[in-house]
Amino acid sequence: MIKMFYLVYGLTSGGIERISVAIYKYLDHSKINTQMVTKYADKEFFDSELELYGGHRVPILEKKPNNKIVLKFFYLFNLYKLLKNKYDIAYFCLSKPRDVFKYPIICKFLGIKTIAIHSHNSMEDDNVKLKKILNKLGRRVIGKIAQIKIACSEEAAMWMFPEKHCKLKEYLLMKNGIEIEEYKFNVQTREKLRKQYEVESDFIIGHVGRFSKQKNHKFLIDIFEKIYETKRNSKLFLLGIGELEEEVQDYIKKKNLDSSVVLVGERNNVCEFMQMFDVFLFPSLYEGLPVVGVEAQAAGLRCFFSDTITKDVNITGNIFYMNLSESPKKWADFVIEKGKDYERKDYSELITEKGFDIQDSVKKLERKILLTKKENHQ
Repeated sequence: MIKMFYLVYGLTSGGIERISVAIYKYLDHSKINTQMVTKYADKEFFDSELELYGGHRVPILEKKPNNKIVLKFFYLFNLYKLLKNKYDIAYFCLSKPRDVFKYPIICKFLGIKTIAIHSHNSMEDDNVKLKKILNKLGRRVIGKIAQIKIACSEEAAMWMFPEKHCKLKEYLLMKNGIEIEEYKFNVQTREKLRKQYEVESDFIIGHVGRFSKQKNHKFLIDIFEKIYETKRNSKLFLLGIGELEEEVQDYIKKKNLDSSVVLVGERNNVCEFMQMFDVFLFPSLYEGLPVVGVEAQAAGLRCFFSDTITKDVNITGNIFYMNLSESPKKWADFVIEKGKDYERKDYSELITEKGFDIQDSVKKLERKILLTKKENHQ
């Protein structure tokens, strides 16, 4: 049996965390014994779901010390103690190439033979020169130490791995799959939730995403403001939490949109909200391959994405792309035009055919892990 150390920073309600829990759920634990490791012990959104599948988190630190030097010392010390359990594989979900210098390279030095790097992003919005240099160096290091390379899209691979590895397709393309049946359009669910929020006859724009710079919430609010000026029965539902939540709330108040924007918070029934929405709006600065885009399409929604997001996510043809340099008014007019009077179809078969079923995605990953282990012992 293979023993795998799987590091995910936390178990909040983000896309990376969702995929990580799904990987745990569908891996064959009689073949791959997976230990979910997080930075801290705080109880978070996906803890209960992980426990439902027979897992539990192992924190590197019980709580975060205030002193940075103390933090680094105990982090490395506890990481070393954990790795004495003699894992065969260390698996890391990374957003930036330079993150390899934090944990993967330490695990390699501490004796883990097989390093797996899973790329979840396609760029970042930071132009600091030092960070660019570190990202370039990080790609080289990843090329040398990562025996297993995984990416959610070609763009995510190009961002994380050396160019020659990408050209030779020396990585596993693991699409961000979903539980497709949960998201199939359901009229009864739609009506129930719209009645609950007293928005039966309103035009509902939905967004699911962490309140962070990447998700571009202020521009999203600007777009909604213009939609609301034209369609006074419009409502914007925002699902998620994050470090910029308070700042976004203040921006909503400043725009006098309090009564038309609903902040829902973290929810474990995103699939039901997808039924409730009329359109899905997602003007992110960058993404890898957003799993919420797959979920929205599975619910039959028309989606409006920034053109920085990979076209690989446009499975159904229901994603419309716009440039972020376009005005909020132009975005709003386009959403109103394309978002009216369309049929919510069942795309579950198509989404499965295109490789976005989460069970199929995890089985591909499992085969890759088992094959790599076999090759290492030849």
